Amino acid sequence: TTALGSLSVTVASPVGSGGTITIHAGDDYLDAEGRSIAFTIADATHTYLLDDGTAVVKFKSAQATWTATSITSTAGGYIVKFEPDAADTAAVTYKQGYEVEATLTSTSVVTLCTGNLAVVRDIPAT
Repeated sequence: TTALGSLSVTVASPVGSGGTITIHAGDDYLDAEGRSIAFTIADATHTYLLDDGTAVVKFKSAQATWTATSITSTAGGYIVKFEPDAADTAAVTYKQGYEVEATLTSTSVVTLCTGNLAVVRDIPAT
């Protein structure tokens, strides 16, 4: 991923080298199953107040927009998780860029990071 400004961002499952997130079309990515798409946002001073209950964090690409399902405060910043379901991932049909964007309590919009989203097409049953 490419962090913008002074932010440091780490992407967890499912991520490959270089920050590319690879999903399988038609799959669910539920946190309860250990498959959510998680970003660790470095913000030790908690400047962005992402966990205050009014900030909205979205994962945006050309074919998808997903709202974060959880934002957890940590000593070093935040963990932001997205849980696209089968219908969400089936709608993504090609490799495309993505950004993780926050609308803060102040109504300021901040791009937290960018990267590439790759999709493995589902093999239809015969």
